[in-house]
Amino acid sequence: MSDMSKNNLVTIGIPTYKRPELIINSLKSLEKQTTKNFQIFISVNGDERNNSGYEEIEHLYRNNNKVSFFYQNKNIGSIKNFLFLLSKCQTKYFMWLADDDTVSPECLEILVDILDKNKDAVTAVPYWERIIDDKIDLIVPSHFHQDNILSRIIKFCAKTDDVFFYGLHKTENIKKCSFKDFWKPNKELISQWAYIYIFDLLFQGKIIFRFDERAKWTNNGSSLKQYSIDGKSNLFSNFKKIIKEININYQYIFKIIKWKKFHFLPIMFFLLTLFFFRKLFKLAKNKIFKKKT
Repeated sequence: MSDMSKNNLVTIGIPTYKRPELIINSLKSLEKQTTKNFQIFISVNGDERNNSGYEEIEHLYRNNNKVSFFYQNKNIGSIKNFLFLLSKCQTKYFMWLADDDTVSPECLEILVDILDKNKDAVTAVPYWERIIDDKIDLIVPSHFHQDNILSRIIKFCAKTDDVFFYGLHKTENIKKCSFKDFWKPNKELISQWAYIYIFDLLFQGKIIFRFDERAKWTNNGSSLKQYSIDGKSNLFSNFKKIIKEININYQYIFKIIKWKKFHFLPIMFFLLTLFFFRKLFKLAKNKIFKKKT
């Protein structure tokens, strides 16, 4: 363990690519945290042509031993950039933060308190404050506090979101999670891969939310362009969506086998089949509706 990690409780990983002008706001929000027991790892994706703006920011923080920059010097992809930061973490807790997002001043302190007090929890999630076109929504994220693993899984299958991804995780648990690349033709897509990580975590413990508006993660909507690309609608993109749904459900089954919960398989086959066909029905309904309008 590095000397820096020994002196900190939390590592915050910020993946970034061609957006140095946005990362300043994220760093400023972290400077305002009421707890100071954390370090920040920033992974800059892309080749050397994209580094100049980041090198200027790194120079600004040259005297701050809590901030470390890593330069990939080639495009390793968005998902691998996220996972690179996790691999560098040696502290008890870990949190991702997008380069265009911020957290409230007491967020980190409250999330650490939740995990310190709940030994059976693996993740603590804050409120989700979503800002799109100056419209602000405060959203209660999906959370899974049930003692029973199967109960958590059933709730997950019924309804979930991926806000947990920007919660605080126990490092030993999040490092036991894994994601295999989407099958072709979806290898370049980034949406929904976080759900595989949620599923892995649910076998290990609870994902807890506290109704405390002092703990907020603010999503500024700058990443919606990529998700809109992932979600565009035409014959080929709809085919890709179907393949991805099959792929995701396959990975869920794989996770059950990984955690040796074989008695879950009949229930999960039933739930995931319902889940899959509900998605297909929604896709078909939206397509028919668009044609009529």
